Amino acid sequence: LCEILMLRRICSSTGHARAIEALEKSDRSCASLRSVWECSPEIRKCTPLAWNNGDLACSLECWVAPSGDAMARSTPWWKRLQDPRDVRAAALFATLLLIGDALLSYIIIARVPYTEIDWIAYMQEVSGFVKGERNYEELKGDTGPLVYPAGFVYLFTALQALTGGSIAAAQVGGATGPAYSRMWLGGAIVPAEPRLYVGSGGTPLSACQNYPNPDITPTPLQNIQAIFLGVYLLTQAAVLALYIRSRALPPWTLCLLCLSRRVHSIFLLRLFNDCWAMLLAYAATLLLQSRRWTLAIFVYSAAVSIKMNVLLWAPGVLAVLVRLASPLPVLRGLAAGLLLQALLAGPFLAVAPRAYLGRAFELTRVFQQRWSVNWQFVPADWFVDRRFALVLLALHLRLLWSFARFRWFQAEGGVGPALRRFFSRTTKEEAEASPMSLDFMLYILFTANLAGILSARSLHYQFYSWYFHMLPYLLLRTRLPKSLSIGLLLCIEGVWNIYPPHAATSAVFQFLHWLLAAACWSLPAPLPGPATKVLGRRPVHRRR
Repeated sequence: LCEILMLRRICSSTGHARAIEALEKSDRSCASLRSVWECSPEIRKCTPLAWNNGDLACSLECWVAPSGDAMARSTPWWKRLQDPRDVRAAALFATLLLIGDALLSYIIIARVPYTEIDWIAYMQEVSGFVKGERNYEELKGDTGPLVYPAGFVYLFTALQALTGGSIAAAQVGGATGPAYSRMWLGGAIVPAEPRLYVGSGGTPLSACQNYPNPDITPTPLQNIQAIFLGVYLLTQAAVLALYIRSRALPPWTLCLLCLSRRVHSIFLLRLFNDCWAMLLAYAATLLLQSRRWTLAIFVYSAAVSIKMNVLLWAPGVLAVLVRLASPLPVLRGLAAGLLLQALLAGPFLAVAPRAYLGRAFELTRVFQQRWSVNWQFVPADWFVDRRFALVLLALHLRLLWSFARFRWFQAEGGVGPALRRFFSRTTKEEAEASPMSLDFMLYILFTANLAGILSARSLHYQFYSWYFHMLPYLLLRTRLPKSLSIGLLLCIEGVWNIYPPHAATSAVFQFLHWLLAAACWSLPAPLPGPATKVLGRRPVHRRR
């Protein structure tokens, strides 16, 4: 305290140069410099402790630590993998992980049989759109009516154009392969033998109504899976970048993001649309970290247009914008996002607007309990009861309010003061405002999504991709021992790999996730003050 008061007096009386000299004579620890910086507005203007586009932490690291090359020569690699601030080691380790994960994924595609679940239905649903149908109630597949927004239709229409929408049945393994060799499957999977394409009743495939293009040669399954492999690797790269930029966890924890059996299956062996939605969601998060508010909201809207589960992120995205942005870029982003939704849905809204809104954004849909991973122990009549859905909705709202009031906006004194500050903030004040740490930003987004997972009416196996990449962060940031956190992560992974779901696994699922929520709640939110820098070269400061 005496040192801080002395520095404040020096800054106010003699200028910045004396303050820098005093800093050089101090112990130069990060804690000391941070305290000096927070208590002295004058020192914030000094070159070694300048914001550098909102990057105090990076400036402090450059001020108190040796250069990166010297550190690399003097520090063993295993110690560097334990230092959350070592961005270079983390980036190198992440690159090696991506290469290894790509090789592992190639082996999985080559050796593990593909299992058909929804690809056929996807192709059937978009085939009607290709033929000119614009009424959403008439777009159907074997699994039922189309229930995804318009972005899904355009995306999988493009995939159908790239792949022909057909797969050689001989390449389909597991329980589905032999059964598909002599039956029509909506133009999505056809026999490998040339010119032996027959329908369900012996009808030639060319006469089947919904077949997209009977004259094409079936696309090798590996070609379609290669597209989803690219989506998987891009998703992994985005998540790794989020972790590295936040500097919240040591680099060695990044390997936990590449070890999920279920996630590899969802992306590479099931071909779900959830993969594309989550890729765009994490891309929007990267843009939020870079403070590109308008573009982030636009990309987030694109993710919602593929699957509505991304709406679970909406409270967290809104909280980040309220904490950091000014109204003008937020309004621009909302306008761009709504315009995108209107353009994508325009052809369907022009024909049957009620059908589109009712199908694409249906919030009252009742799922089949037999596929529910999280509520198998609930009686069947309760599961389909509307009151059960209302209880879960109330739980969701309560969780969001609690996190917002006591964690996300704790520094502002609650949601109301934060909103008043947001609406009174100008663009200039936004640039000068104290930035939020990227660690705190991830905390807000991930806990918002966790609240939605805890109160979800039904979670199917592919829904694990909604939040798996958040689990290492949420678990390892708690006060739990690292070994226990990793053990909980493995237990959650194990629950998602047990098929079919039953009451015992659902009970374990609920216990593990509420334990995770309690651990996240007991840990105070990360400090909302200064942001860490995006990946890039370290700034070099001159000492005066």
